[in-house]
Amino acid sequence: MIVVRITGGLGNQLFQYALGRTLALRHDAPLLLDLSHYQEQGSDHTRRCCELDAFATRWREATPEEVRLFRTTRPQRLLEHIGIRGRYRTFHQHGFGFSPDVFGLRSPMYLQGTWQSERYFAEAANTLRAEIALARAFSAEAAELAGRMRSTASVSVHVRRGDYASDPKTRSYHGLLEQTWYEAAMGSMLEHVPDAHFFVFSDEPGWAREQFRSTAPITVLEPHSSPEDMALMARCRHHIIANSSFSWWGAWLNPDTGKRVIAPRAWFSDPAMDTHDLLPPDWIRL
Repeated sequence: MIVVRITGGLGNQLFQYALGRTLALRHDAPLLLDLSHYQEQGSDHTRRCCELDAFATRWREATPEEVRLFRTTRPQRLLEHIGIRGRYRTFHQHGFGFSPDVFGLRSPMYLQGTWQSERYFAEAANTLRAEIALARAFSAEAAELAGRMRSTASVSVHVRRGDYASDPKTRSYHGLLEQTWYEAAMGSMLEHVPDAHFFVFSDEPGWAREQFRSTAPITVLEPHSSPEDMALMARCRHHIIANSSFSWWGAWLNPDTGKRVIAPRAWFSDPAMDTHDLLPPDWIRL
């Protein structure tokens, strides 16, 4: 039994699912997801919900009784301190970088962390790309867009604003990409994809229409559901991503080996944050 605590928005949920599913395949064990974070009082993400069931993902929700199996008592913690470990192990990710120790655990286990690195699930990449596919067909409008994206030199451009722009605390932690960064990224993309058509995904499409200019075609999209927007990103041939796990997945789910992905060099405001494991090695940091 592999139990993973799910938190955050869709991008974070997919990182957590990807590690859990990889370990479930390794151990031939069922994957259970602890969704209690979304019901907790005072949670920063109470306005969010788990969206993994929009895809063909394979899991079931952990019951409160199953989650309680992994809650350690003080006597159990004292025993673990002297090397006597119980059957039900809990593993907390420490720091942001890749933690290989997670692969030394045995089932049953409970995992809590963000797990934002392809290194956690590269071995299961084909399985995950098949499962992180929409469980239902695109809407008619999205299907038409997907066809245009596959028939042109399409480039997804993710402009994350929302709380990054409006909430000082969030902005001070994540940072907000400046328009000059996007102009540089689009210019770099045009050097390699001269016939690029930029498809802009933003939670503030009106702002994006006013700000984005280029000699290349630009289409600013109205938001659909988060799963549908991510699936549309993945239909594009190339990608300019924000410092956001959402567009990270939009780019990663594109299986084309010839894709060009441009990402911000600074993922967080704090330069001391270790993000060297965050981006696949063939993606471009700008």
